[in-house]
Amino acid sequence: NADAAVLLGKDGAVKAKISCVSGADIKISAVDDRKSVEIQGTRLQRRRAKKYCEMQMAKRGRAVPLKLASDDGDLTLLRIP
Repeated sequence: NADAAVLLGKDGAVKAKISCVSGADIKISAVDDRKSVEIQGTRLQRRRAKKYCEMQMAKRGRAVPLKLASDDGDLTLLRIP
């Protein structure tokens, strides 16, 4: 339930952002007090949306390290001295 709340965000803002940047349609539903996330779109859209959802759930107030292997053409790395 906490993960679903993190993905939903205030007034659905986080879900809307992830949907917008990934291009996927994201639905969060509840059945018998269990929440589920359904992601629809092309293969690339689904992969990106899943990655963004996992990053959002993992961060919860802490930094999430990025790996070059997770680049789907949507990653910009900046070297900050």
